[in-house]
Amino acid sequence: MSAESICAPCCSRFSIPSEAPSLRAPQGREQRLPYDHVLKGASDAHHVGPCDERDVRVSISLAHEGDGRPRPRGFRSVRPSHGLIRRSPVKTVMLTGGTGRLGQRVLPLLLAQGFRVRAFSRRPGMPAPGLTWIQGDLCSPSAVRQALAGADTLLHLATQPLQAGADVALARPLLQALPNSDIQHAIYMSITGLERMQTAPYYREKLDIERRFEDSGVPLTLQRSTQFHEFVMQLVQRLTVSRVTLMPPGVTLQPVEARAVAHHLAQLTVGEPAGRVRDLAGPETATLEHLAREWHLQQGRRPALLEVPLPVPLFRAWKHQAAVSPEAQVVGQSWASWLGDAAPEDVRAMRT
Repeated sequence: MSAESICAPCCSRFSIPSEAPSLRAPQGREQRLPYDHVLKGASDAHHVGPCDERDVRVSISLAHEGDGRPRPRGFRSVRPSHGLIRRSPVKTVMLTGGTGRLGQRVLPLLLAQGFRVRAFSRRPGMPAPGLTWIQGDLCSPSAVRQALAGADTLLHLATQPLQAGADVALARPLLQALPNSDIQHAIYMSITGLERMQTAPYYREKLDIERRFEDSGVPLTLQRSTQFHEFVMQLVQRLTVSRVTLMPPGVTLQPVEARAVAHHLAQLTVGEPAGRVRDLAGPETATLEHLAREWHLQQGRRPALLEVPLPVPLFRAWKHQAAVSPEAQVVGQSWASWLGDAAPEDVRAMRT
């Protein structure tokens, strides 16, 4: 039996969404933006794909202050030690990928620090004070220009690792709009070891986007990390067919807790542009086989692994420890600890 026939059941369903499904809130007040036009390029709510030719309105869910009182735009009240009230400017953050597994964790941290957040997404998430959901398509230059209007910070998290060309398509309108925007600080989330993993198209795109942000002229903070625990869990689940997990040989990872990365991103958003900062990684370097065995044991079943050279670019790129970094800053829980503490809703989300 050929390797292709063995891995066919897995590869036929090997479509790992970069954004975990989120609760859909009732959409807030829907209105036309100032240009009162339609945008092209609506597609699946949880997959960031290339633009198509469908028309979609940009709608905004507005969340107001909890006490209902009006607030001056762009200011918040701060009570200094001497008892006087002083007005200080509030940052407005334009966030992409706000419904993804990382964006869902960053968003409440930004709001807790008093930021006004404009979250750009195909479908709005839950409302909150200080949060504006902007529904549209990142592939649309006009939608991006309108979303950036009035924002001074950009946090770009949207990504789609298994769709060739998608990340470039998502970043291009942002990069085109940045020079003529009010953005003073752009933060881009990237991946450890890109220079060593150029055999995979996705990693070539990520490195290209990094360089384009660096050449944009906008002050930049570039944060890289290893693969998230959540991503590895979903990967192992997708590789499991009838309780047997197909295992590509030679893969070593250093997975990291997404929540820990989110905390660092929130801190970077508060601070000044810092250029390339230290990578983030989990405390454990392990083979994918070891990670899969621990997942099976946590599920209460005996591990059943079958080594198969799966023809997936990501697996080839991860060989020879290309995806790990001894120099990275270690953050968050280990894989085994995270599996033991993973919230039931997180596990369910990985299975949908």
